[in-house]
Amino acid sequence: MEDVRRLLEAERQTERRFVVEAASEPDHPTGWPAALLMFHVSRWRERLRDGLTQASQGLLVTPPTG
Repeated sequence: MEDVRRLLEAERQTERRFVVEAASEPDHPTGWPAALLMFHVSRWRERLRDGLTQASQGLLVTPPTG
């Protein structure tokens, strides 16, 4: 479990660096703006956290809907 925690913390640092870099760049005419991308990343992170919590409690992991 400690390996998972270390990997998640490294991912969080990567996300923070991305936000700092994206804040200084103009919005691109196509694709998702950085804010929308980070919103989705945070939702995926919540789903991962919920799945890991369920698994650690011996419950069936609920897959994402849709």
